[in-house]
Amino acid sequence: MKLASHNSLSFVKPRKWWEKLINFTAKCQSHDIQTQYANGIRLFDVRLRRDWISCYSREYDAIAAHGLIEYRDIAIPDVLNYLNEKSTKDDPIYIQLNLENLKYDGDKDYVWFKELFKKCTEIYPNLIFCGGYVKHPWHKIVDCEDPSICQKNWEFFNYKDQPTTWKKMKCFFSNLSHFSPKYWAKKDNQKYKSDGTSADFLMLDYVQYGNI
Repeated sequence: MKLASHNSLSFVKPRKWWEKLINFTAKCQSHDIQTQYANGIRLFDVRLRRDWISCYSREYDAIAAHGLIEYRDIAIPDVLNYLNEKSTKDDPIYIQLNLENLKYDGDKDYVWFKELFKKCTEIYPNLIFCGGYVKHPWHKIVDCEDPSICQKNWEFFNYKDQPTTWKKMKCFFSNLSHFSPKYWAKKDNQKYKSDGTSADFLMLDYVQYGNI
């Protein structure tokens, strides 16, 4: 069993003041990529969103994101370059690359994401890219082979089910006192690691909690 980190880039601090206020609900990791790799992580969940480089150049760049929170103070190429250098045939690194779009974005970024995914496979040949999912609504748009992943983490909203407004409200109030992935990782990760999985990877929030 190998470990995977959920929302691997969410250790980065957001810039906007209101993002900082609610980031505890979106932050799923506290260790940087180098530390995650050193701790045995071999699948990284990289979630990207389309962003303007310049409103005048009409070009786009990719930024890390989770929900409403954007993590602009990390360069995606730096992350992928580092992991590409570390990945080998005997000890490969997987990148689960997904489009973290917003609910009302529709399909306007689908072509951009598919092109980005293809470009990444060409620029970083040592990495194994998988995923290719869109968050809203959750579905796969890139034809690629995925390893088996057992994902064990607390989710306020299960986007695979597209919950109703009533279900969201009920979930919000029932979890209000423990509205943080960190709380649940501290509480449950040891059990998840002890139980193990027959899947290729066990994906967790705050992967440092709990011993294998």
